[in-house]
Amino acid sequence: MRLLGKIALSCLLAMPLSLVFSTAQAQSPTEAPLRWIIPYPAGGGTDFLARSLSGPLSDALRQPVNLENRAGETPEGAIKEAIAAKPDGRTFVSADNGILGLIPFMQPGVSYDPETGLKPVSLMARFPLVLAVKPDSGFKTLDALVQAIKASPERYTFGSAGAGTPHHVAMALFNRQIGVTLSHVPSRGAAASVVSLLAGHVNVIMVDTAAAAGFIRSGKIRPLAVVHDQRLANLPDLPTLTEAGYPGVSMSALVGLFVPAQTPDAVAQALGAQVNALLKLPETVQKLQAFGIEPIAGSASDCAQAMTREREQGRAAVETLGLGRQ
Repeated sequence: MRLLGKIALSCLLAMPLSLVFSTAQAQSPTEAPLRWIIPYPAGGGTDFLARSLSGPLSDALRQPVNLENRAGETPEGAIKEAIAAKPDGRTFVSADNGILGLIPFMQPGVSYDPETGLKPVSLMARFPLVLAVKPDSGFKTLDALVQAIKASPERYTFGSAGAGTPHHVAMALFNRQIGVTLSHVPSRGAAASVVSLLAGHVNVIMVDTAAAAGFIRSGKIRPLAVVHDQRLANLPDLPTLTEAGYPGVSMSALVGLFVPAQTPDAVAQALGAQVNALLKLPETVQKLQAFGIEPIAGSASDCAQAMTREREQGRAAVETLGLGRQ
């Protein structure tokens, strides 16, 4: 039986990647569309990334791909659902370094294992973060905002995409750097944090450029600095934190694609190959970059290694900030 199994696997791996995936799908008794779970509401960068890829992916696999946003749930619920799904390649989920590298160290009761619950399929993208205010705030530079915050920290609050997101932790690290403790008002997703800023519920937000791109272009919010090692191609005039005089904090949201852990390797590899091919297309690159997303084509191994690094860095940041589980 072992020899037969090896021969069957060799034949499967020798097939064209799209045929490998289609063959595995045909073993399922249902003709339902493939499920792409997104742990956040519609309107944010993770949602835009999935929507940009799902149509071409459906064409490549010759099967419909349904996107399932989780608007009223925590990311934990979406991840647990993906982990519990049948490991037949029909269900996959977007997961970022917040879900896999920060939340498990911060929130009590998180029941999923970020290292063993899911199987990496592919890296997909990095979402740079910017620190932003409303144009009518009166702050035109980061230094002006910092000086005002230092003078009266009790008057200021900051918003983020949610507790345990890279947005939250990046702002907390920046607060620590400038020596203040601002109240945190988490939102359900990055797009919602922009709405919170516009509504006056918070004074400043840490937000990814994907969620903020349209608001920045329309002048509805004003970015003061990018939390990145270098300037962004779509915001070339925006200084980095270091250039603005505040070195030491660099963080972004890193997103990969995952399937249930017991999904056959050949199926995961076939799906990853298709996603990587789409991410390398010039039209895909241009579309994502225009929205403030940096596409990153990467193998399952690349994704696993990147998330391992993110978990190590996330654990250190959480311990530094004292945000660990209570």
